[in-house]
Amino acid sequence: MYFNTAFYFDRKGRFVDRYDKIYLVPFGEFIPFEGWLSFLSHLVPYNVSLSGGVRRTIFEVDSKRDNKRYKFGVIICYEDTVAPLVREFRKDGVDFLVNITNDAWFHDSAELDQHLAVMVFRAVENRISIVRAANSGISSFVASDGKIYDYLSEGGRYKEVEGILCNKIRLEDSVNSWYTNHGDLFAISCLLATVILCMVALTRRILA
Repeated sequence: MYFNTAFYFDRKGRFVDRYDKIYLVPFGEFIPFEGWLSFLSHLVPYNVSLSGGVRRTIFEVDSKRDNKRYKFGVIICYEDTVAPLVREFRKDGVDFLVNITNDAWFHDSAELDQHLAVMVFRAVENRISIVRAANSGISSFVASDGKIYDYLSEGGRYKEVEGILCNKIRLEDSVNSWYTNHGDLFAISCLLATVILCMVALTRRILA
């Protein structure tokens, strides 16, 4: 089996642990129902479909500044669009998240801005800072309030640029957000209320 994997090495270059991407991109990393749709294999840029991981890996890093150890998780590529996954990482107790992504597929397009905007939502939903390292995309630091307080740029450009971005991660010692604790309960309640109101209106129309 083949995975889309993030490897973690300590300061001395020793392997510590790995995280295998759990949520794969359909037709980008695997073919759904490959047994019946094998003729679409040419759409996947690999010789074989990748396999999804099964474990949310929690890494730890020691801080030289305050002599504390902090927990963090890694979300790969479009996993930052999977709100429940980011929520589970936060519930696991991570202090911040790292997003690594290859956005080179989209070149200098609006998708790069949109992808970053999606990550901002995840930061706000869970009150957590996210660091982003993007190939060709927008590498940045996002605070727990959604503020993009630093991003890689060169000569006024922030897309398809090369370089190294260094800054401090803004850690927030705060309680979990409502979304972290309850997930999509509010959204589901709104959906149910909408369905009920539509059914009531339809029933009245039929009986009128």
